[in-house]
Amino acid sequence: MMERTHSVVSESDMSKILKAHSYIAQGNEILFADFVYPKDSLFRQGLTYVELSENLYAGKRVSRLLFETKDYYRTGFESMLTVYGRYINQYLGETNSLYYKKISALKDSVDMYVSHAEEMRGKSLVSAQLRKGGEQIHVSNIQYQQAVLFCLQALDLIEKESALQTQKKGSAVVQDTVGAKVVRQAPTPVKEEKGRFLESSGTEKVYTDLLLVSEEKEVLAVEKEDRAESLVEETRQQKQVVYYTVQIMADKAPVSESRIKQVYSGKYPIVENKGDGWYRYSFGKFGTFSAAKKALVQSNTKGYIVAYRGGDRISLSEAKAWLIQ
Repeated sequence: MMERTHSVVSESDMSKILKAHSYIAQGNEILFADFVYPKDSLFRQGLTYVELSENLYAGKRVSRLLFETKDYYRTGFESMLTVYGRYINQYLGETNSLYYKKISALKDSVDMYVSHAEEMRGKSLVSAQLRKGGEQIHVSNIQYQQAVLFCLQALDLIEKESALQTQKKGSAVVQDTVGAKVVRQAPTPVKEEKGRFLESSGTEKVYTDLLLVSEEKEVLAVEKEDRAESLVEETRQQKQVVYYTVQIMADKAPVSESRIKQVYSGKYPIVENKGDGWYRYSFGKFGTFSAAKKALVQSNTKGYIVAYRGGDRISLSEAKAWLIQ
């Protein structure tokens, strides 16, 4: 996972984040390097655990590696969550904040995912089967990763509000000068070849800019309204194309319909998405995570829930962020 910096995070806390990333990188190297991805490609791409493990199958070998790396991932993810959580809680202490409701919802999601991650971690420790325990650790890692992604979304909003406040303060300084008299020196006289002056010199013009400022305010108000309408329309269109679906298989080559039916033959239509050299097959398009989860349980398959915006794969946290706007 690539390091992301935020201006609201102090240098000392960023050093803690970098150290947390190093733990996760160690886990990635043990679990994925030269097995799923070439080692040099693994770190160059900066993929998250969710992206790296997209086609991971928790067999015996992988399950052993999951048990071997579980402490690396837990230490890394929990360290990041501790640092990010402190900034989020501090922000939520101000109830009149611009993005209070949205960040509060993200915080609830973080708490939910962390709770699930800890629950799965606990189950893995008492599991009598190696593969089952490995799958539980894998799910726990994904839950931790999703919680971190929600934290990053919250920090993006906090940083955005901080930038807006800085901009607002700058605008206030400009507004303080509105109505004040401005003295402008007349242009330097320009002499023609025949010795006549185009403009008389030595004259000072004293006037106010109230009218100009008023006109500028009207223009800015119209532009702001246009941007707001454009944002509403863009959000409406994006909501229409964001959906959850249950992925049941992936292959480097197209899969026949008969083979797909061997895995799933339920009532929901099959969705094919191609990207990164893979053909991914899933069923159904759902507007909520809970609806997709219900369909997954009823299907009795070993699929898992993914999300798309249009034809592009996005994380579950990104899908939720789009759909709650």
